Amino acid sequence: MARVALVTGGTRGIGAAISKALKAAGYKVQVATNAQEGLVILRSGQAFDAVLTDIEMPDMNGFEFAESIRADKRFVA
Repeated sequence: MARVALVTGGTRGIGAAISKALKAAGYKVQVATNAQEGLVILRSGQAFDAVLTDIEMPDMNGFEFAESIRADKRFVA
């Protein structure tokens, strides 16, 4: 079964490069164009093996995005 990664970012070029590398490594990749979209996707219940994020995004930065994930009890292992 393929591993699944969520790539969240504001920079298309970097996101595309990361997605391409993950796909080459056998991951199924889902892309969110910004942090809010990434949070919606995560909260939808789909399981991810990895979440990668850009640091600079228009709606919140990557550190804030990571804190939002950590603060949600559904994602605490």
